[in-house]
Amino acid sequence: MRLGDYTLRECLPIAGGGIDALADDPLTGREIRLWIGAPGSGAARAELGSVEELAQTLARVYHASLPRVLGAGIVEDRAFLKVQAYRGILLSDRPPTEAPDVPASLDLVRGIGAGLVKAHRAGVIHGAVSEAEILVADDGPTLLLHLGFGPFLGARPPRSPEDLDSPGGSEDSDVFGLARVLVRLATGEDPFAGGRPEDEERLLRAGVRREPEDFPSELPEGLRRFLHRAVHFDRSRRIHRAEELVGDLGVIRASWDALSAVGETPLPFFPWLLRRRVLIPLALGLVAAIVAILRSCR
Repeated sequence: MRLGDYTLRECLPIAGGGIDALADDPLTGREIRLWIGAPGSGAARAELGSVEELAQTLARVYHASLPRVLGAGIVEDRAFLKVQAYRGILLSDRPPTEAPDVPASLDLVRGIGAGLVKAHRAGVIHGAVSEAEILVADDGPTLLLHLGFGPFLGARPPRSPEDLDSPGGSEDSDVFGLARVLVRLATGEDPFAGGRPEDEERLLRAGVRREPEDFPSELPEGLRRFLHRAVHFDRSRRIHRAEELVGDLGVIRASWDALSAVGETPLPFFPWLLRRRVLIPLALGLVAAIVAILRSCR
């Protein structure tokens, strides 16, 4: 498939009528990726800004989870961004595992969240954070794809309750979408997923309620409470900022490591000595013995 001077290979669809394709840069001969907008996206859209302006903004947003933007343009009436080449598998295409790898899931989502922090500070919204927008690279960090490219795409499925009334996306919807990714990775289930787009929209409108005890009991209580708050149906009780999500995940990950270290440490010698009902009488008896010895020495 060709688009202007570019020969497109390994084309992946982007929700909203776009294309993510591997290509060779005709100027340098180097391998690149092209994020190509929906047909007609090259038309002037002053209220949304130009694709060149988006490229300039994204070029100033540095994070390991965000592909580096190299340029932008319009070809055959389609806007495109030129980004660093990457290869890998989308998170949505990874085969399911028997048991979720919770520590790896926390690390993955925390890394993507840190990239969102940088993007939001620069005023850039993703608008459709999901497993289909996260790529596990063959070599290198996990990447969040198509950041800020929403204005050059058509309608995309809602990922948060806010998307139902404001489909352009927001910081809230990015955080909620990433929280849904974590719930699915950590539990194996997305509470808002439906067989059809209209089913997912119905679940988002209904506000599915998930209490901490609804999450797997083998997860630490702190993580279950975090997941409950992250996808809460009541917006006033939900996490709104990427900084908060990343900070909480850092605490949870450190707690997980601490609990794991305790679990791997051999039990102390005579652990029954550490029980309160044994330790207190033993201490009192020891004090009494010391007092008796001191008196006898007088």
